[in-house]
Amino acid sequence: MMIGAVALLATSPLKAQEAEGADTAASLPAIPAALAGVNYVTDARPKDKTVVYFLLRSHSKCGICVGLAPEFVKIHKKMRGKGAELILLDDDPNDEMAASWAKSVKMTYPVVSPTDRRKVPFAFDFGGQSAATLPFVVAVTPDGEKIGQANGPDAAKYVAGWKKMVTEQKKNRASDAAGTNSDAADEDDSDAEETAEEEPGDPTISDMLSEVEYVTKVKPKKKTLVYFFVRSHSACGPCKALVPSCISLYKEMKGKGAEIIMLNSDKDTATAKAWIDSADISYPVVTPETISGVDVPSGGSGGTPNVVAVTEYGEVLDSASGYKKCSEVIGKWKEFVKQSKKSAREKQAKDKKSKKKKSDKKKSKKKKSAATEDDAVPGEA
Repeated sequence: MMIGAVALLATSPLKAQEAEGADTAASLPAIPAALAGVNYVTDARPKDKTVVYFLLRSHSKCGICVGLAPEFVKIHKKMRGKGAELILLDDDPNDEMAASWAKSVKMTYPVVSPTDRRKVPFAFDFGGQSAATLPFVVAVTPDGEKIGQANGPDAAKYVAGWKKMVTEQKKNRASDAAGTNSDAADEDDSDAEETAEEEPGDPTISDMLSEVEYVTKVKPKKKTLVYFFVRSHSACGPCKALVPSCISLYKEMKGKGAEIIMLNSDKDTATAKAWIDSADISYPVVTPETISGVDVPSGGSGGTPNVVAVTEYGEVLDSASGYKKCSEVIGKWKEFVKQSKKSAREKQAKDKKSKKKKSDKKKSKKKKSAATEDDAVPGEA
């Protein structure tokens, strides 16, 4: 995923908070209010409706911090818009260094300017030590209530547990609402149960592909059941040999639930485009600069060309390397689409059954509540 205007930071001042936003920030809970009043070195901003904030403190000269950064990017892509948010409180000496690091790692999460990081409440318990290994991360609610913390190599593992924390916080919110509204107690309890049972899901492949850039004008279709990711580059002979087969197969599958996506690993987009134009490649090709934004495994041995077939939710169906084997795997697209449709129907039936069960349970609770109220009415003298 590209980080918009980061490259301009060396010559352009950071955008300050809009004056009219000050009143809005004042009415927000502690953490959102603090985050609304700081400058950032990336275009990313904290999402609304966040129930768990992970406040991360690190910098570009910390070896462990640098090593864990790609892992934090992967985790953030999964949590984005699902109740959790990762915020980097950058410890670098200036904005230019922070921006350069964010750009090099393609950070998708908001990065607070080093000059403003102290404006965001960050309470890390060192356990009696005078110092602790970076990075530090603290999980807090919007009101600033601390949920937990971790540091060093354990920081990424801790943030990876975001789903459970989001579910617990939503359940707590529902319980609190039930306590303050006795007339709607049964309904609130039911909502709390449903929230606890329904963890937010991972993003689909389509979500990831919407965040990258393409060498070609053609883009992947949204209603796709099976994706074939082909890793290739213009200096690879077998990759070139695979192209005619991919073009032919793409014409067959286009609009029928399957997609071929090339993950191009040329040195730059210009080199990739020259090859795509000369070979008249008709299927989507992700630019070399943004292929890291597509989090799928390599196929076969990992050499090029290689292909991995995955469902819209990232389930691996098959993989291969070498142009002949790659062509064979892609040639099974009809079989994979049929298999994926069957799985989708089964999931839909299961979800429908689960929804009906929850609805029946809710109705039963309401009936019991009504019966209790009737029993409580005093009889006439």
